Amino acid sequence: MEKNDTKLKNRLISVLVGVITLLSGGIIFLVYDRSQDKKQISIQEVQIHEQQDLKDGLSTHLDHELEKYRLLNEKYERLNIQNEEILVMIEKLEAEKNNWKNRANLSTSQIAALKSQIQNLITESEIDRKKKDSEIRQLIAANEMLMDNNKHLLEVNDSLSNVSKEQELVNENIIKKAGKLHFENFAVLVHNNHGQPLTKEPYKEKHIESIVARFNLSKNDMADKGKRSFVMRIEKPDGGILYDASANGSTFLTDNKQQFYYTVAKDANFNNNYEEVVLKYNKQGEMSEGTYHIQIYMDGELTEKSSFVVK
Repeated sequence: MEKNDTKLKNRLISVLVGVITLLSGGIIFLVYDRSQDKKQISIQEVQIHEQQDLKDGLSTHLDHELEKYRLLNEKYERLNIQNEEILVMIEKLEAEKNNWKNRANLSTSQIAALKSQIQNLITESEIDRKKKDSEIRQLIAANEMLMDNNKHLLEVNDSLSNVSKEQELVNENIIKKAGKLHFENFAVLVHNNHGQPLTKEPYKEKHIESIVARFNLSKNDMADKGKRSFVMRIEKPDGGILYDASANGSTFLTDNKQQFYYTVAKDANFNNNYEEVVLKYNKQGEMSEGTYHIQIYMDGELTEKSSFVVK
């Protein structure tokens, strides 16, 4: 019984050993097969990379070749254009060469005829030149004559212009004189403190209260209507000017651009209606003995003069 069990155990052990051996062999085979597969895959990947590198290299090479072809094609087109231009030049040269050949083949009589024709043209040109020279000389003479006439006319014109300017000045002066206003009924009155004019000269200083210049503007249809400026200037015996602050005494500019002090001033409108103008000076203090000179200006122009004596 024990022997049978031992045999059975030995058989089981043998079977297990066989199974283990088979399993080990299978595992080894599987490991080897996988290793082979990996090697195969690595080889394929290397081949794929090599093929890709080869493909890239071929593509780059093809691009270089295409660029070379494009450049060669451009050179060909330029050469083709230059060739066409050269052909055109060759045609022109051939035509010119044929033309010169034809000229070289002229006969002696034709050459003589051409020489005669050329001589005739030269003769005609010389005749025409002389004719033109004659016409030019005539034109120069005519031009000089016209210039002399023009110079004379300019001198006459300048003379007429000067006469015209002088006449304009004369006309302006005539118009100015014709349009000038004049005074009528001009009088200088020395009033006393009652407003009555003193009648006996020389005037006593203590009786003098005011000095009045009175006049009318004469009618003049040629004078411009409008405002006129009037100034009364009373010069004292010592050369000074009587001054009335209340009557706006100050300085004024004459028509010849001189600046003078005046005693009183007043504006009045001229309407060609025989207007009256009154310029009044009220005595400001004692008046020294001697002769007082009165000047009346209208628009800066001295128009009237007068004087009186104080004792």
